[in-house]
Amino acid sequence: TDILEEFNGVLTKKKPKLDSLINDLWAIFMVENNVSIRCVESRSFRDFARVVNSNWKYANRHKFSNNFIPAISKSIQKKFVTYAEKNNNMLTVEFDHWSDIVSRSMLGVIFTLPDGSRYLQDLIDVSIDGHSANKTLLHLRSTLATIPISSINSIVSDSASACKLTRELLVKETDFKHVIQHRCMAHLMNRMGTVFGDNEHIRESFTWASKVVNSVSHNQKLLAILRESHQRRPKKACQVRWFSTVNMIESLLDAKDSILNTFQANLAQTRGNWDWMEDEFSWNNIKRSLQILRPLADCIALSERKTGSL
Repeated sequence: TDILEEFNGVLTKKKPKLDSLINDLWAIFMVENNVSIRCVESRSFRDFARVVNSNWKYANRHKFSNNFIPAISKSIQKKFVTYAEKNNNMLTVEFDHWSDIVSRSMLGVIFTLPDGSRYLQDLIDVSIDGHSANKTLLHLRSTLATIPISSINSIVSDSASACKLTRELLVKETDFKHVIQHRCMAHLMNRMGTVFGDNEHIRESFTWASKVVNSVSHNQKLLAILRESHQRRPKKACQVRWFSTVNMIESLLDAKDSILNTFQANLAQTRGNWDWMEDEFSWNNIKRSLQILRPLADCIALSERKTGSL
């Protein structure tokens, strides 16, 4: 908003200032819409820029990456800290280890406000440092030094041994003795779901449902027929999200009639390879499994919402 107001105020002023503001706006557009920085090197972008403003000297991708986008981050960080100081908000600190698309190990640190809104404080490449508690503690101390320590109410992570030890070590330090440390409830319920999933009958149902989804996903003819009938394809489960298995089963049951009817009407010539998919006993098994597991999945979904509470 501030940049837009500034933009409106300099339309008739010096061109270099206008170029900088347009580049600021384009950087915000790329960040908000997850657009690749490389777009500024494409011919279609150059055509777009020429039509919008033929005199606009747009920055190259290196300047967007090294100057304009970091400036956005610093501006947001400054406003967040000021907001937290003025409103005496008690913040919850959440941290976890993730992997990005090129398999770098990242430590993410997020602040959550009392109204449930979240702010990404830091994203640190720890591929070399690793996940040890001592290294994670050093990174946490550094990133938490940017805000008033007194504004931190609690610190949360999953129950991985290194994360648990990091929390315990942090709250023993003098500056953080007022901070409550606890495990993530959503992660705890995910672990409970994993335990339920170890039941022999439920595990067999999961395996059968996954086999159906994979078979449907790899059959282009069946997918094309499902699209034409406006039926959504079944969802695949995510290995690190237990409740996604519940979503997979629900989507499979929703598509059951379409899948079987399509198979019977259009794929009869390959019947020998698909008979197992018509097994009504297996369909009933995944339906019964869903009746057991859906309530737990609802609890997980609720705990991860912005408005979620105990």
